[in-house]
Amino acid sequence: MGDSAQGKAQTTGSAAPDYPIPARKPGYWRQVNLVDGGTGPVELKICLDKALDARLSWWGTATRESCSRNTFERQEDGSWRFESDCTSRGVRTQRSGAVVGDFDQKYQVEAVMTITGAPSAGMNGTRRITIDAERIGDCPTDMRPGDVETASGARFNVDETLKSAGQ
Repeated sequence: MGDSAQGKAQTTGSAAPDYPIPARKPGYWRQVNLVDGGTGPVELKICLDKALDARLSWWGTATRESCSRNTFERQEDGSWRFESDCTSRGVRTQRSGAVVGDFDQKYQVEAVMTITGAPSAGMNGTRRITIDAERIGDCPTDMRPGDVETASGARFNVDETLKSAGQ
């Protein structure tokens, strides 16, 4: 595209996109996820560094490596449209949507996701998902990249969890 405000990126598997997609600024991020048909908003706080951000997606997919297709297109208004098709442990998740924000301080994802092949029938189907995220500062000194804190105060490391699940 000739317009510098637009660009396309596509990845297949773990291949690097041919156009840079937004990266979150390293630090401590608060993320509120809302899935239609869910129990309500789920708030998480996560410590990110550049390496982990390159591995985890901001569009709601666990890891970029689990996807056979990720496409991104920058819009004239600065937002990004995206589509992904990811499979992990026999569960296929397809997403399409848009994201707005600067990725240094905040961003918002609005998407539609379709899940098929989940072991629990209630997980399968099409739902709308919204992710509101804002950077709230540097990571606390007692947290390392990948550490997630839930609203109840429970902590786990998402990178270790994904690696133990084979992702």
